[in-house]
Amino acid sequence: MSTGNIGMRSRTVVQTFDVNWEDKNLVVEDGVLSPYVLFASERLTLSGSANIVGHVGTGSSSVSGANHVTQGYRVDTNVTDTLKMPRFPDLRNTNRSLSGNQTLSRHEDFARYNSITIGNQRKLTVNVGNEPRELQVGSFSIENHNNSILEIVGDGFLTIYVENDLDLTGRILPASSNLKVAFIVEGDVTIDARGNSEIRAFIFAPNSSINISGNTSLHGTLIARNINMGGASSAYIPLHISDVGPVFPDIGRIGEGPATLEDLLTDVSNVREQ
Repeated sequence: MSTGNIGMRSRTVVQTFDVNWEDKNLVVEDGVLSPYVLFASERLTLSGSANIVGHVGTGSSSVSGANHVTQGYRVDTNVTDTLKMPRFPDLRNTNRSLSGNQTLSRHEDFARYNSITIGNQRKLTVNVGNEPRELQVGSFSIENHNNSILEIVGDGFLTIYVENDLDLTGRILPASSNLKVAFIVEGDVTIDARGNSEIRAFIFAPNSSINISGNTSLHGTLIARNINMGGASSAYIPLHISDVGPVFPDIGRIGEGPATLEDLLTDVSNVREQ
């Protein structure tokens, strides 16, 4: 609506439009972030005592070790969805590294760090409050100990953009049972738990490989070019989007990058005078 005045006359014109979000590719199916607990665009390999409770998919013609998928869940092959890396944010560069036993909660804490390493028996707490938050790091690792923890506090959602490799051998725990963190990773991902380890996260590494071994309990969705899962690891069906929060409109059109206004606008009317 726009109102203009010429002398003693006033004129108002109105244009209406509808905004409609349109999910694409792997993002939403039946209210779930991706229909798959594991998706590899090229090669998916399951071995050892791996246990998969959920659908799996691959762009190749077969899944090596498909018998590790619990009966009743799908093993989809020749899936044609295209995976592309979303754009990374332009966050303030702190030129610092973090090593755990601290809390990030202030607005200025959500920035770029050279590295984040959560060392042996240390905990990094991230209080996201009630809104979506972002961190960007050169590399991210949780060192090999069951008591090395990334803890997410609050009702919001945390997206961590990793420029290089992601190494997880500790625990990622939200304050509740809901999935509260997504890793968007340029490099390779290694998940190798020597003890019992629980990871609740969405991990998206479209250009790289995810290698999983040890005794890890994974709750969420893993999407990559190649996934190799062995040891005594388990992966469980993804959580519902209602548990995830508003991060997925930003990264969520996987393969498309962030949405533009043109993507969101439908049925724009002609300008009319009111």
